[in-house]
Amino acid sequence: MSTILTKLGRFFFAIPLIVFAIEYLARGRWLGGMPPVPPWTHGEHIFSYVTGAALLVLGISLLINKEARLSATILGLLFMFSVVFLHAARHFSGIIHDGNIRTRAFETLALGGAAFVLAALVSKGSSIQFLSSVNPLLAVIGRYIYAFSMVIFGIQHYLLPRTSPSSSLSGCLPISSSPTSLAPRSSPQAWPSPRTFSRVSLQSCSA
Repeated sequence: MSTILTKLGRFFFAIPLIVFAIEYLARGRWLGGMPPVPPWTHGEHIFSYVTGAALLVLGISLLINKEARLSATILGLLFMFSVVFLHAARHFSGIIHDGNIRTRAFETLALGGAAFVLAALVSKGSSIQFLSSVNPLLAVIGRYIYAFSMVIFGIQHYLLPRTSPSSSLSGCLPISSSPTSLAPRSSPQAWPSPRTFSRVSLQSCSA
């Protein structure tokens, strides 16, 4: 049973990565709400293609279970690098105070943790002996990272009841993410008009 779940998890993890890769390669720029790179990162016209190519190769590797442990480990490190140096280093205050920025950072963190867990669970070993020896450590680190991210998402659901922090649309909502600035749900001013909502949402999603 655990083998079947691991195989399903590997498929379900690899397929979205390949879709992300295709999006990066097709658009040639950073896309808001699409991990691992936040949209404010410089050099998108070059590095978006590099990121897309890397995700495509690693996603296919996971899908066909060829050096899957190595690929999952690289993915975990890539996502952790993005969280530390692209999200937190540049917008740490935003992660603390802004729901959309916090969501982007912790979605990337959760995916990195899941990649570490997957690296420990895949059946085939790696050609790099060191990776086989650190499997238990990867599983523990990934489990704690993923669990912490889920706790943050749960708290954010209570802080921002009108947005879903685990939704890909959370970065597109034209609603302030500051809990102190949210009007009561019953107030007419709490919701923008449909025309305003559509216009601002489309602009945010395309940013």
